[in-house]
Amino acid sequence: MERVWQEFNKMVAYPRFDQAIVEMHRLTLLDVIFPEIVGMHIKELRRHVKHFSHFSPNCPTILYLMEILQGLPFNQRMDIAKRLKASIRILNYSNLWKCSIKLCEMKYRREKSICIAGQFCS
Repeated sequence: MERVWQEFNKMVAYPRFDQAIVEMHRLTLLDVIFPEIVGMHIKELRRHVKHFSHFSPNCPTILYLMEILQGLPFNQRMDIAKRLKASIRILNYSNLWKCSIKLCEMKYRREKSICIAGQFCS
C-alpha cells in the first residue's frame, strides 16, 4: 500500500487528476485500493473530485484523499491513510483539515464557539 500512496503523490502533480480518479473508479481499480467505497456511484465520486482543479498546487495529497472518501467517518478515513503508510506529518494535515471544516461549519451556522487549543477538534 505504501507504493499506492507514492503513486497518488505523483498523480496529484498532473492536470486532470480528478479525471484520473474517476477513470480508476470506472475500471474498479479504486474499489480495490479503497474497498470502503465499493458501490459508490460514479456521479457521487464526480461531485467529490470536481473541485480538485481549484486546489492549490502545494495542497497535500492527503486532502485530495479526504475529499474522495468524503462519505466515510473521519476516523475511517484516517485508518485508510495509515494503511497507505502516510507519515505522521501528513496525518496531521488531515486533523487540521478536520478542524478547518468544523470552523467553517461554525461560521456558517453563526455559532459563537471558539476552538481553544484543539479542544473543539478532538
